[in-house]
Amino acid sequence: MFGTLIALSVSFMLMMIFVFIMAAGSSTSPPVRSQSTLVVPLSGSIPETASGDPIAQSFFGESPYGLFDMTEAIKRAGEDRRIDALWLKTGLTTISWASMQSIRRAILAFKESGKPVFASSTTYYMSEREYFLASAADSVFLDPESLFEMNGFVASTTHYSNLLEKLHVSPQIVRAGSYKSAVEPYTQTHMSEENRSQARALLQDISGVFVSEVSAARNLDPAAFRIRFETEATLMAQSALEEGYIDGLLFDDQIRELLLHRTGLKDSDKLREVTLETYARSARSRTGRSSDEVAIVYAVGMMMAGSSSDVPNPLSGGGTLGSNSFIKAIRRARNSKKTKAIVIRVNSPGGQAAAADAMLREIRNAAAEVPVVVSMGDAAASGGYWIAVGAPTIVAEPLTITGSIGVFSMFFDISGLLEDHLGITSDNVSTGPYADMLSGLRPYRPEELRLMEGYTNETYQKFIDLVAEGRNLPPDDVRSVAEGRIWTGIAAKERGLVDELGGLDAAISLAAEQANLNPDEVRIRS
Repeated sequence: MFGTLIALSVSFMLMMIFVFIMAAGSSTSPPVRSQSTLVVPLSGSIPETASGDPIAQSFFGESPYGLFDMTEAIKRAGEDRRIDALWLKTGLTTISWASMQSIRRAILAFKESGKPVFASSTTYYMSEREYFLASAADSVFLDPESLFEMNGFVASTTHYSNLLEKLHVSPQIVRAGSYKSAVEPYTQTHMSEENRSQARALLQDISGVFVSEVSAARNLDPAAFRIRFETEATLMAQSALEEGYIDGLLFDDQIRELLLHRTGLKDSDKLREVTLETYARSARSRTGRSSDEVAIVYAVGMMMAGSSSDVPNPLSGGGTLGSNSFIKAIRRARNSKKTKAIVIRVNSPGGQAAAADAMLREIRNAAAEVPVVVSMGDAAASGGYWIAVGAPTIVAEPLTITGSIGVFSMFFDISGLLEDHLGITSDNVSTGPYADMLSGLRPYRPEELRLMEGYTNETYQKFIDLVAEGRNLPPDDVRSVAEGRIWTGIAAKERGLVDELGGLDAAISLAAEQANLNPDEVRIRS
């Protein structure tokens, strides 16, 4: 009887999950009433894509929409006569600057409809990141006692070399490129001068974009705003109001009252809110009048051999971009008779060079048959840039992190940790003197170090040659911008590493035009 009860309980749970999946999967965009306000949460992070899997969303916290879904929904709402206003609710955001630029453009596109855009905070706090998005609104409000942080930008690094020394762990590192800073936290206690200079240049570009965009949106004098932003600090909402950064100190219910009047509703009515999650369902895919398609293939995560995975990678914190999965996706798009152009959305810090090279070959094969455009997201660096040069045209956000044309090899000798701290020793027999060089149970010998240097330098030279060929640049010019140095999209365009500045939508339009298609009528498939 006890076993029967367990079986019935499990069966009931499975049935409920099945019903939930069917309901979620078959649901269409619910009706949106007239005079509605689209409410857009701007907190946490926004992934490039979302699977739409209700189980992943309910039990594993996956976002119900990706960046493209989000921006398309906001832009479509501007054309939707049922939507009368947009309410941006900022929280503590970790959205990267390149993605924020894409979101901000969508907000500005909505504003062109003439409909009101309000912005406020759900956390009684607004920093430069949140304000960069909020400043695109017509009106920005904060609770009276909110913290408003306007005190400049900082780039910091965390170093583990002292910890590794205490643990008797020895990093074994070979790198080609003096700016290739990913290995520095394991070998130094502070930034190298090369890393410091590239971080400073990155912050200058971010600061330049921030000052330009915000001063234009808030009707501030750019020169005066830059001086104040870079030399003084604003920390209170009242000060932000006095400086003209925000428009009022209001509580949430007071903002609702304003929106009621702006959308033509009466005081006795309830604000008709539509969540972005609900509204984005209708914008998940763009269906044009044409049967021809522009296919979007995503290259997101740390590059490795094998299949892609959403499980966070310990080195990058994000998922893994598997070469096999990417190659299959490219081939599927290339072999479809409906595909007339391909956009490759790259958001990757790099990874395994061999995996990147295999993906590069498939991109080149596709580019030989249909127009291929690369759209760079938050990052397309190292291996991310390696694959990007396979496309004839590269589009990057102004604040995309790209370049990092360099190579490093790294592993850790943990023999000291095992023996000195844990009392574990090892021994072996082998057929040759180099058989255990990558075991991590002893440091490199001088001749082994030379072998790794040879491998690393050879890979670096191939990287230089690939960029020179793909970007039609002299090798010496590539070397001058290589050395592992990162660039923003702005700086990369100035140096010939990318062709255009813009987001995924710009890359789609460019790909459609190259295929002699109407960007407004073409179907988008991802």
